[in-house]
Amino acid sequence: MIDQQVRDRLIDAECGIDLERLSGDAKMELLTNLDSVVNLLRVVDGDLRDSLKVLDQRLVFIARRQNELK
Repeated sequence: MIDQQVRDRLIDAECGIDLERLSGDAKMELLTNLDSVVNLLRVVDGDLRDSLKVLDQRLVFIARRQNELK
């Protein structure tokens, strides 16, 4: 996890949102939504990695099969 101040500066720099100016509820909602997006990206990343592993295994199988047929 990154330090809260670093996170706040990153949000300010990347999104143009000054968290210090947001009300407590708006700030919490934004941070909750960002956490949800990060978690979703982690799931998608994991799914993509799994899919790539399966694809790689299939390609290896196909290459071996082609060599056997030669």
